[in-house]
Amino acid sequence: KAWVSLIEDYIPKGDLMELACGSGEITIMLANHGYQVYASDLSSEMVEQAKQKAGSEKVTWSVMDMSHIEDERQYDGIVCLCDSFNYLLNEEAVHSMFQGVHAHLKENGVFIVDMHSLDRISEFEEEYNEAGKLFGHEYQWSIQSEDDLIYQNFSFYDEDGRCTLEQHIQRVYDPMWILETLESY
Repeated sequence: KAWVSLIEDYIPKGDLMELACGSGEITIMLANHGYQVYASDLSSEMVEQAKQKAGSEKVTWSVMDMSHIEDERQYDGIVCLCDSFNYLLNEEAVHSMFQGVHAHLKENGVFIVDMHSLDRISEFEEEYNEAGKLFGHEYQWSIQSEDDLIYQNFSFYDEDGRCTLEQHIQRVYDPMWILETLESY
């Protein structure tokens, strides 16, 4: 709800692109609040999961890499939320994303992006571990940083004790470099 409220404060109702939409929770809320939402994610599985939710028919969904925006439209706003930006692991991908955003924003369009701050690196110099139960399933989670990368390892256990493993790698960028790069477009 806080994300939707922030977006409403800065982006007038109109055409909105969400990059890295994940399972579509925020996406569908934006559509329910009157935005014409075009949402994409790199994971076809996440897009399929989002399409199963109530209200998903109000959204135009696609599978797309946020660093290679393939779309003919221009938007009143483009958003990339929930630290998804940090999955861009090199400066070339960041430049490519920013070029795509710039090319697809209408005049006076707004780009909202959030990302990890530099203190996340020091926060996880020592490995963080967590275990618990979520939606009736046990999980284990560890996070550790090395240089400017954050490694997150997940273990999910089904009711039969079978384990599914995931590793997420995110890069933390210097905010001054981000600002300078954005201002160059």
